[in-house]
Amino acid sequence: MNNLQANICLLAVTLCWSCEVVIFSVIPDDVNPFATTCITSLIGAVLMGACFARRIASAFRRDRWLLARRIMVLSVMNTAYNVLNLVGLEYFDVSTGAFTLSMTVVVLPVMLLVMKRGVGAKTWVSAGFVLAGIVVAVFPTINLPQVNGLAVMLASCVIRALYIVKLNDYAREHDPITLAAGISGLNAVIAFAQSRHHPSWQFLASGPPPMSNRMSNRTVL
Repeated sequence: MNNLQANICLLAVTLCWSCEVVIFSVIPDDVNPFATTCITSLIGAVLMGACFARRIASAFRRDRWLLARRIMVLSVMNTAYNVLNLVGLEYFDVSTGAFTLSMTVVVLPVMLLVMKRGVGAKTWVSAGFVLAGIVVAVFPTINLPQVNGLAVMLASCVIRALYIVKLNDYAREHDPITLAAGISGLNAVIAFAQSRHHPSWQFLASGPPPMSNRMSNRTVL
C-alpha cells in the first residue's frame, strides 16, 4: 500500500468515525449497550468473513494460537471502550459527545510517552489543538451529572489509546484483515454474553441528563 492509498483509507475511517457519534447518540435509551456492540460487531465480522474467508483461514494456519491470543486481548479492549462510549454519550448532545471522543487524540501521545516510545513534535502540537477544542466545547456548559459521563468517556479513551498502540504492534506481525475480522467476531461473542447477564444494565446509579435534541436526531436518521 502506497502513501496515497493509506491516506484514502485513513480518510474513510475518519468519515466512518464521525458518523459513529451521530448514530450512537440516537440509539433508544432502553437498548442495552452490550447488545448494540454485539450487533455492530457481528455485522462487521460476517462481512469481512464473507469477503476474505481464504485470507483469514491462511493467516490462522500460519500464526495459530499466537494470533488467537492477541485477537482475544484486542477484543476485550475493543468491547470495553465501545460499551463505555455508548454509556458516556448518553450524558452529552451529539456535538459535545464528538469532542469528548476526541480525547483519545490527547491521551494517545501521553500513552506512548509512558510506554517510552517516541512522539514527534507535530503530534504534540496537534494534541494541544484538540485539547483546546475540547475545553472550549465541553467545559463552559458542563454540569454536575455530566462530570460522571466525562469520567466514563475518559476511561474509554484511555482504553482506546492502548488498543490503538497494541493493534499497531500486532498488525506489523499478523494479517490486518484477519485481526479486524477476529476482533469483530470475538467482540460480538463477548458483548452477547454480557448482555445476557445484564438485561437492564446501568453503569451509574444517577441517570444521564435528558438529551434535548435526541428525538429530532432520531427523526432525521
